[in-house]
Amino acid sequence: MVVARDHVPLIVGLQKCATNRLNIYFPAGTISVRDTDISFRCTVFNGHLCLQHPPSPLSLYYSTAEMARIHRQFGHTGADKVVEAFSPETFSPQDLKLLDRVVKHCDAGQ
Repeated sequence: MVVARDHVPLIVGLQKCATNRLNIYFPAGTISVRDTDISFRCTVFNGHLCLQHPPSPLSLYYSTAEMARIHRQFGHTGADKVVEAFSPETFSPQDLKLLDRVVKHCDAGQ
């Protein structure tokens, strides 16, 4: 099983758990690998058991080019709509200021 470093919850099916010798402990919120000391935190998301993604590092900052690309990919929409599409911990306060500047200086979005 591969856990991607992404903000998309990974849905864990019961058949995949059985195939990979995984035990699910709902009260503790963990999935463990049988006969090892390996375990993962899990959560229920939209009615599905999911692996929790790792939190974003606090020192991660987006460049102006990255923010401009995100702004373009969201159809030159306002900063509020872009921020709503991501989990709350995605953008630092510095990132939010940069995104506001990118939106403000975008000719296509005016």
